[in-house]
Amino acid sequence: MNRTLHTYHSVLRILCDAFQIDADGRAVRCEKRLIEEARRINHAGKMLAPIIDDAHLIDVNDLRRLRLLFEDFPKNHNLVLVAQPGLLTSLALSPNHDIQSRVTYSVLVPRLASDDMERFIHRELDAVALPHATFTPEAFGLVVRASEGYLRRARNLCVGSLLEAVRDRVRTVDLKQVNRVGAMKPRRRRSRHAQIHLPPLDAGYALTLAGIFERAIAALWRAHGDRMAELLSLRDAAMRAPKLKPADNSGEPDVDDDKLF
Repeated sequence: MNRTLHTYHSVLRILCDAFQIDADGRAVRCEKRLIEEARRINHAGKMLAPIIDDAHLIDVNDLRRLRLLFEDFPKNHNLVLVAQPGLLTSLALSPNHDIQSRVTYSVLVPRLASDDMERFIHRELDAVALPHATFTPEAFGLVVRASEGYLRRARNLCVGSLLEAVRDRVRTVDLKQVNRVGAMKPRRRRSRHAQIHLPPLDAGYALTLAGIFERAIAALWRAHGDRMAELLSLRDAAMRAPKLKPADNSGEPDVDDDKLF
């Protein structure tokens, strides 16, 4: 699951969707259906291994409720949390000892070397049947250097560069597209009541399940590149169009609506 939405109820509904069961009703009903389905799968001789991505964005109290939920699951199941190292720091605090005591194994994924990063990008290109020449040697080297060994940063650079190539109506990613993506500043979420500080995108943590989104983008770019470029051009033209100002009728006399018909 790679879209936890950071709340317990949202995680429950995504779990129901992953287990292919009904997600309607209150949280108690969802929990009951999840436990029954987990036991049914266990009786069928299958092992459960739910994987939750971006688990560091889930509140500790919600993680505690998830722990209580999985206490009723079959004992041979495994819950895998993919998160940034900050989660281990939070669990090391004394109030969260009940959650840390359930952690049986944890590992920090180190940054990839340049050769490993090149092989990873080439493997992803092969998976979507794109030639290695999709990126020019200069652009490819810039992506490898700018990623600094982080899979998530390499993924963002590659996907963004492919989208910029579609916008430019070219089939080869060059330095211009990569530099344009690298110059983009990440947007911060703001609220009227409080300011939310998002964690860094690549703070010592690499995704092991990367490649799904970029494969879909690459497939669309390869099959419908001209159409996608046309749609992007129409969107840019609409955004640049001047907005119409509302007419000022303050100086006109009031007119009865019934007399207009």
